[in-house]
Amino acid sequence: MSGINYPHKVAALDLHGMCRRIASHIGWVIIAIGAVVLVSWVFDIEAGKRILPTFQSMKFNTALCFIACGFILKRKAPAAASASDPVAALLALFILVVSGLTLFEYGSGWQLGIDNLVILDTATAPEDWPGRMSGAAALCFTMIGAAWLAIATPLHRSTMILQILALAVIMISGAALIGYVFGVQQFRLSVFSTMALHTAVLFVLCGAGMLFVRPGDGLMYSAASSYIGGRSLRRLLPFIIVTPVLAGWLSPAGQLVGRSVEHLMPDRFRKGHTGFRSEYQRSPEQRMIG
Repeated sequence: MSGINYPHKVAALDLHGMCRRIASHIGWVIIAIGAVVLVSWVFDIEAGKRILPTFQSMKFNTALCFIACGFILKRKAPAAASASDPVAALLALFILVVSGLTLFEYGSGWQLGIDNLVILDTATAPEDWPGRMSGAAALCFTMIGAAWLAIATPLHRSTMILQILALAVIMISGAALIGYVFGVQQFRLSVFSTMALHTAVLFVLCGAGMLFVRPGDGLMYSAASSYIGGRSLRRLLPFIIVTPVLAGWLSPAGQLVGRSVEHLMPDRFRKGHTGFRSEYQRSPEQRMIG
């Protein structure tokens, strides 16, 4: 009925607007960091390329693709943004072509000349493919480009495709980021390895921005809801993300100082955990089940 105010709908609209503003700000951050890396390559500033001497460097093509990602987020963030924006589609196509050709180089062993097309990478050993973005970065950019192109087409469930690919990007880059937290930069699955620290951070931001662009549809519908389910999910999500990482970091840290993570538990939980661990270590059957 007209004239009736629906608080939940008003709150949802406010939340959706906030999500889109966050996506726009993320776009600016990605553009700024990408530009800093480009300038670092032009003037050979190692701190901008790899942050620390022992870390991997963000390649020139990677920074260029990130700038394109940032501009896409800026164009797609407003609520009135057109789904078939030709500029955003061209930027997405550029990202897809560069990353796709890079994956083709890895798969075929050929060198197409795109890695050092603009800036020559002289600091990387020849066997490590100078100037070439990592396979993980190329895979993430391929998913990002495909996701934005899906939005530009009249595909059914295009928003769902965008958000699923955004989550995949967050998972891959998040694994690389957690590797830096634990001091592990080489994984059994090479797709998680050799990604620069700021590359991993920007991919997480890209994925988050892609989710925030359409907060009222697809997977984000419940997360951005103004009802109790959405509010509970938003409050629990930081703990869901941080707690496993923090617990994994505390366990080896406690062993280094001579204390296990059990000393951080309340007494009633500590006794049960200690008993289960002893039984787990004694019983081969239990180990096989675990």
